[in-house]
Amino acid sequence: MIRILPVLILALLFSLPGCRREKPPGWDGDYPGGPAQMALKGLSGKTWKDPAGVEWKIDGFVVEGDGPFVHLSRAGSRSRLPMNGDGDAADFCLRVTGSAPAGVSGEKSETYEDSVK
Repeated sequence: MIRILPVLILALLFSLPGCRREKPPGWDGDYPGGPAQMALKGLSGKTWKDPAGVEWKIDGFVVEGDGPFVHLSRAGSRSRLPMNGDGDAADFCLRVTGSAPAGVSGEKSETYEDSVK
């Protein structure tokens, strides 16, 4: 019993929502980890100004069949911003809130950088 206890504890920890990734249906590319996904989901309802100065409402983070995205809307228009990893999530959170989430960092993807130029 003593030998199995550490395995059970680890299994329990990795089953907690903050420790796992949302499994993307039909997507096998890169996507943000659990803590980055939680931070992105927490931005829902906030606003973000794109490089042209246009203000967008953040509708939420989703992992769809063609990739992970933050959904944005403004005055009847909708858009998506790719979030291919923790670096993208950290940078976007920094742009929206002024700080990156603790423990979320990494390189920004080329598709994300092209979208926020």
